[in-house]
Amino acid sequence: MLRRFWKKVSEFGLPTDISPDERKLHVSANQLMMVTIILIASMTGSLFIVYLFLLNIDFAFYRNYFWGGAAPLSALICALSIFIYRGRTGRFFGPIVAFAYLMVFLITAITVIFGGYYGLEDWLIVVMGMGIFVLHKKPLLRRINVFVSFIAYMTLKVWILYVPELLPVPHPATRLFYYVLLAAAFFIIFFLEFRFIAHHSARAEDDFIAQRDIADKLLLNIMPESVARELKLKGRYEPRHYDAITVLFTDFVGFTRLAAEMRPAELLQSLDEAFSQFDQIVRRHGLEKLKTIGDAYMCAAGIPEASHDHALRACRAALEFKQVIETRKQAAASAGLPFWDIRIGLHSGPVVAGIIGEHKFAYDIWGDTVNTASRMESAGEVGTVNISAATAALVNGHFDLRSRGLRAAKGLGDMEMFELRNKT
Repeated sequence: MLRRFWKKVSEFGLPTDISPDERKLHVSANQLMMVTIILIASMTGSLFIVYLFLLNIDFAFYRNYFWGGAAPLSALICALSIFIYRGRTGRFFGPIVAFAYLMVFLITAITVIFGGYYGLEDWLIVVMGMGIFVLHKKPLLRRINVFVSFIAYMTLKVWILYVPELLPVPHPATRLFYYVLLAAAFFIIFFLEFRFIAHHSARAEDDFIAQRDIADKLLLNIMPESVARELKLKGRYEPRHYDAITVLFTDFVGFTRLAAEMRPAELLQSLDEAFSQFDQIVRRHGLEKLKTIGDAYMCAAGIPEASHDHALRACRAALEFKQVIETRKQAAASAGLPFWDIRIGLHSGPVVAGIIGEHKFAYDIWGDTVNTASRMESAGEVGTVNISAATAALVNGHFDLRSRGLRAAKGLGDMEMFELRNKT
């Protein structure tokens, strides 16, 4: 029954169209306010017990002291009203600040009524700071918060210095008993409230860290770690010029024809499995995947960190790409299923790398090197790795290269090309 009550209280007036973070904020506010209401009710009951105790000591003197309970009783009624108002209207900032001021009113009212100097009016400074923090986006309410806090603080200081308590407690034993009980009640209220705030702040921080880690993981899925780090720190990424990298393009041969024959789910699954194996090869050889366009795959070696062996690593990855497709093609043939073939092209040269746009931005590269690598792929033979003379010069001696002579490259004229093979 208590669990049902607490759940109902926690979700009282909870808006339906809010994010998980906002939901946690509203639930925490409800729980904090209800804990405080319960403590004020406990204080009111404690004062009633003390009042009965004082009547037994000196009935004639203390019989009108029931007015001393007006402050906590009024605070209890106001607290319940603010809680209901916040739940009914869905408002957040105003009721929370009002609730904080209510607590200060209760403490200062008890101090003024029963006497004694505890320095409790200094809590107004705390509440003023809380109001400034909560209302940082509401200038008018923030200024009102500071003004009201200043007036209340100065008024209470003058009262304590020049005006005696309204209901003095002259008997030393009962005065001590009352002070101990009142101080304990105040301590419990503030201890539990700040403990509650600290607990939920820690949970909110943990949730924030978890969400940040998810966001970082998603960011690293679309761009290199060094690029993502600079983007988070500066909000932008400075373009970089690279003197030499190796760009790799692949394209599936017969994909369009098979796409018309295969079911969409089977087609996408097969394409996803092939690209996933490409991704593993790219990570293993330290390349950077840049994009996929339909059935084309583009990656590069030597970015975002420059390297001297970019051509070697790109060629190794290309040969493994070729082997993946050959293996999958053989498996499909054994099962009597159709499968596509592949063309792969590589070229080495200078590029500019960077990020452009503000919506769905991505890390990319530009320059004639990219266009030439694409032409190497389209001018290659089916089932082979076609590389330019520039790339061949960087890997000569490490692989078996077969010259294809001068071949026409669309838009670039005749270019010398080589077929890349594993070294025997």
